[in-house]
Amino acid sequence: ETLTVVTSDHSHVLTFGGLSTPLGNPILGTDTKVSDMDGLPYSTLLYGNGPGYAAPRSIPANTTSVNSVHGSAAPRQWATHAGEDVPVYAQGPLANRLF
Repeated sequence: ETLTVVTSDHSHVLTFGGLSTPLGNPILGTDTKVSDMDGLPYSTLLYGNGPGYAAPRSIPANTTSVNSVHGSAAPRQWATHAGEDVPVYAQGPLANRLF
């Protein structure tokens, strides 16, 4: 048998927004509710930084396209790595000893 360990060395600034987005809402779509700050819809996928920054914020256009750009909080040409902990998965002999 083989011990297999899978992890990552970093996370990304991608997050899932929405307070009460209903089950089955498209992940590439927009939340069914609008922002309580500006009354505009927002995409379910949001970035901490990246090319999707806009001020003033506009209505997300075609968020279901493969090439769509989702909103971000800070302007950058590309999204960056983040600092969250990343999971470690292990399966095989002595996997229980890793944790």
